[in-house]
Amino acid sequence: MSKFSTFIALAVIYLLPSCSTPVKATSPNSLRDYQDEFEFFAEHYSSGYAELKSKAGSQPSAVRAFAIGYFAFANKDYANAYRFLVRSISRENIIEADSADTALATVKKLLTGEISEVAPEAVYYLARTSFARKNYTEAQEFTELAEKFNIPDSLRRYLKILQGNIIYETDKSRLNDIEMLAKSANEPELYLRAGLAAESIKNFSDAFRYFEKTLTFPENDSTYLQAASGLERVDSRDRKNKVTDALKVRLAEAHRIKNNHAKTKSLLNSVNVSALNAEMKFFYYQTFERSAIDRRSYSELAQAVSGVEKNLPEKLKTEFYTDMGLRLRKKDRYIEILKYIPANTFSEEARYARVMAAYKEKTNDRDEESLKYFQQFDANSYYGEKNWMSLCIDYKLAGFTEKYRDCLTGLANATAKQTVSGGARFHLGRYYLENENTESALQWFRSVYENSPENAYVLPALEEIAGIVNENFNADDFTGEEILPYLLKNGKNETLLKKFWEQKKRDNISVDAFWSTWNAEVDACLPVATEFQKKGMLFFGLYTRFLSDLYLGELNEIQRNLAHSCVARLSGKLSAIHYYTKLHARYNKKQIDFFTLNREALEVLYPAPFRNLVSAASSEFGVEEARIYGLMKQESGFNEKAHSYAGARGLMQVMPATARVLNKRLRYNPLNLTIPVQSIRLGTKFYADMQSIWNGNFDKVAVSYNAGPGRMQEWNSMYNEDPELFIERIPIHQTHHYLKTTRLNYDRYRILLEYYYQK
Repeated sequence: MSKFSTFIALAVIYLLPSCSTPVKATSPNSLRDYQDEFEFFAEHYSSGYAELKSKAGSQPSAVRAFAIGYFAFANKDYANAYRFLVRSISRENIIEADSADTALATVKKLLTGEISEVAPEAVYYLARTSFARKNYTEAQEFTELAEKFNIPDSLRRYLKILQGNIIYETDKSRLNDIEMLAKSANEPELYLRAGLAAESIKNFSDAFRYFEKTLTFPENDSTYLQAASGLERVDSRDRKNKVTDALKVRLAEAHRIKNNHAKTKSLLNSVNVSALNAEMKFFYYQTFERSAIDRRSYSELAQAVSGVEKNLPEKLKTEFYTDMGLRLRKKDRYIEILKYIPANTFSEEARYARVMAAYKEKTNDRDEESLKYFQQFDANSYYGEKNWMSLCIDYKLAGFTEKYRDCLTGLANATAKQTVSGGARFHLGRYYLENENTESALQWFRSVYENSPENAYVLPALEEIAGIVNENFNADDFTGEEILPYLLKNGKNETLLKKFWEQKKRDNISVDAFWSTWNAEVDACLPVATEFQKKGMLFFGLYTRFLSDLYLGELNEIQRNLAHSCVARLSGKLSAIHYYTKLHARYNKKQIDFFTLNREALEVLYPAPFRNLVSAASSEFGVEEARIYGLMKQESGFNEKAHSYAGARGLMQVMPATARVLNKRLRYNPLNLTIPVQSIRLGTKFYADMQSIWNGNFDKVAVSYNAGPGRMQEWNSMYNEDPELFIERIPIHQTHHYLKTTRLNYDRYRILLEYYYQK
């Protein structure tokens, strides 16, 4: 009998006598994918629960938690059985319903016994699960049990909402109880439930009051439209309550959301605006503005703007123009943006809308307003730099070469000593090189590193310098300390680079204060730590858990806990743990200098894990190792469990649908993108496919990997205009940033893999 079959038999034997529902220990569609994990659990359980839990991770998936809970129950470890079975229930959308039924029934049995450790969050999830299954009696039992524990504040509000919903579903006459919960939680959902309950028992006065209270919450809340409909129903049956001007404004917004613009306009016209307080005046004009934009009635929009200018304080004017700018820009109403949004508004979003409108409409004041915007607000931000750069490129494409030069110079000066300044400086170097002014070209190319050593243009600038200088030298004449100044002056030279990095690996040249500081901190905290363990603690502090495990993996549990507690005590010291993170750079005005990093810091920032897997995939699919590493660093930070908001998974962040197509050739069964070998091979295969489409062009392949080949096809004409400016013209900010970062990673990994991480 296999280990997996043994586990299933044990689960059935132990669980059948204890459950009130038929037990199905397997969930075929889910558990089949986790057979390897189950066999792993079965093999390791005898060594103790602590090891099993550590192998599963601190946040096991529902299926893993389901398995651990069953193993714990089978071994009469009831406290942990309870904890993990509840965890599986809290993620019931991941496991099948029959497994959730089994886990729920088992947990109910456990609750009748004496369990020393009960997680209050777990009891809340039990109550929510029971409520979703419309077992309100059971849900009430669990909410009462939860109240006996110290529920975290983050859950207390939701527990009250759940209690109010249970009361509403079981006894609508308990209005006072629902109102009390609503007041304590301050939740619109509970006021709505109270209103609906009062309406159902024909208590129209209270229903009106509760619906009115619900409408005082933000208009985009999911309860807003229900409350507005309820209030109008109640008002039509019992007109003892007064519909105030403020309430008319809120009802008008509800009708606008429902696209009932005639009713919206009627309600707004019936409002005495002068009787409203400042906040409700803002709401009135905002509803007026939104309705006018929805209907493209710009004469009414002008009325709203006039009212705002006369009747609102500056703070509320700013909020109004922010909302207006967003809505007009989404509808591409550029002429209206320029016409109705004042140029001197304090709303940054509204000013940006004006800049984009001037862009689109090609107005005469575009240049002046655009530059004014960038200089005043965010020239040093990534967002601002990109748009300023776009303005400069437009000059170049239109043939205004002097304006192009002056625009780049203004951007370079405005972003001096900032990471974003490298692009403007690099393109200025190219400009002067094209105009045969090599002295100025060298000055600007050299300034890329001097001003922004962290920028993606450093290595391209060094290559440009080398092409200009083209100087002969004897590599034997240089020591490690002398190579870097020479490279920065005379440009990238492969022979000197090789010598530089070989000496760095051997001598650890250019050691800064970082590693000595970290060593001193750890020595004071944990004197017995070896150099190997100190590096593992550093990785742990930088949240690079997979590397931390490599270095701390041999420690026993007590030693590991000591190391982690030591890191926790040091974590507040930016000079130690976060010295080379962007957080430190942002607040301490320090950029990461690739060339002067010492060995330890370099290996933290640019590690080369999974080398055998990467090399094998590189050979199999014909993709450079440096490209794979550059991509992997940006996509997942080398976290094999990474899961993006869009659904991409694993080291190479492959989408499941794409993986299934690729897997028709690679044939993994089961397919699991969190397994390194699968993710690396599938991601590299996808990259190789893009590489064949675009003849290996790095920019086009990277954009296709990130934004899809269809988008790259749309933007291909921009690349043909000027390949060097293509990166600056990508319209999607995220893809623009992605390409710059992967370029930077690729350039650095090419050097490291050739001269530093040799096999």
